[in-house]
Amino acid sequence: HWQKLDLQNRVNKGDDVLRAFNADVFPLIGDLAAEDVRKAHIQAILDNIRSRATDGRPRISMQKKTLADLRQMFGWALERDYLLVNPTAVIRKAKLGATVERERVLSEAEVIELFDKLPRCGLAETSRLALMIQLSTASRIGETLQAHWAHIDFERRTWGIPADIAKNGKAHTIALSDFTLRQFQTLHAITGVTPWLFPNSELNAPVCSKTTTKQVGDRQRYAKAIMKNRSQDAHALELPGGRWVPHDLRRTAATMMVQLGVLPDVVEKCLNHTEPNKLKRIYQRASYEVPMRE
Repeated sequence: HWQKLDLQNRVNKGDDVLRAFNADVFPLIGDLAAEDVRKAHIQAILDNIRSRATDGRPRISMQKKTLADLRQMFGWALERDYLLVNPTAVIRKAKLGATVERERVLSEAEVIELFDKLPRCGLAETSRLALMIQLSTASRIGETLQAHWAHIDFERRTWGIPADIAKNGKAHTIALSDFTLRQFQTLHAITGVTPWLFPNSELNAPVCSKTTTKQVGDRQRYAKAIMKNRSQDAHALELPGGRWVPHDLRRTAATMMVQLGVLPDVVEKCLNHTEPNKLKRIYQRASYEVPMRE
């Protein structure tokens, strides 16, 4: 019921929640009646997530997000009298630890090295193009991989990200530079016969939003063992500054814009961030279209 009536209202229809629940929630409490779930069960779920933590990935954010979604689900049931108690109520997020925000930004030298390595790293051409598009537009990797060709206007040189794909639910238009336009043109020659820029292998939907991130991670094993049935190009995308993920390219693009003298407000608009100040959102009507394109 929660999935049908509440999760469906989220931007991604709750797909990320279902993936997390399939991985960590259902294996432990999937067969229990909701009213039989206790605090100990919730704690076991969080402990199980923590057991997969590594030095580079402490999993605290995943614990907190899973707890938040469970709390929302059980709270939803409480409001409708399906339950008498919310088993997550007495578990505090703060006890799980401090969330460490990623700050990885590729240096200019690393970006040059990345451009050199990408054609030789064993990635599919479509995945390479996805990374180039993301870096040159400061887009989110999930929004990039879900894009439709109907969203690309080659004449006006724009990419329109609709509200139902944008992570924050706000439609966003990106002006395409000469470099970015070439990436889209190259990609169109490969996947233009489908509705999606990055179709799955069955050509009936976009590729999974985790695909490129996994492929990039497989090529940065450093001292770790190569995973079975995964890429043998285990060091092909390693950079001097350490492990990086596709989302770091978005942060890198924003950082480089600031270094080039772009005003912070314009950078925020290019990132399609939501203005936290309500009064500013309402009364500041200045158009950023021209400086964003520049």
